[in-house]
Amino acid sequence: GLGLFAGRSLYVGDGASRTVHEMLLALPSSSSSRVRIDQAMIYPNYMNLRVYRGGVDFDDWIWREGSITGPTPAHGTTDRDAAGVFDASAVPWGKVPEIRRAALDAAALEGGRLNGIYVQSREGKLRIGASVAGTRHDATITFDGAGERVE
Repeated sequence: GLGLFAGRSLYVGDGASRTVHEMLLALPSSSSSRVRIDQAMIYPNYMNLRVYRGGVDFDDWIWREGSITGPTPAHGTTDRDAAGVFDASAVPWGKVPEIRRAALDAAALEGGRLNGIYVQSREGKLRIGASVAGTRHDATITFDGAGERVE
């Protein structure tokens, strides 16, 4: 791995946006001009981008504590195709800290902590789900492609 940004939380400051930039640089040059993904998963020390290769094929690229691995063929079903993919540049990576804070505030759970942030396209719209776990209850708070809360 590249070892860059080791020890950095992806929930703080520009950690997520810097990490995505690092991951996109690791992609083969033929695919880095316009990277299309069908999901991203963000945790404090781990990020997964599922990169669209064409047809029904996707590759997983993983950043974990400063090291990048990939491509690893993503196991899926043959009914997946380009319908749910979106440009990686469409995700408001720089708003991850605000999304984290807004999700914790909106969930208002006793002992609340962020489990993870999940980015997908639903019915042609970019959606960001923030999973919050509390002592007694869990909640998922949804945001749009601009990082604004969706009721």
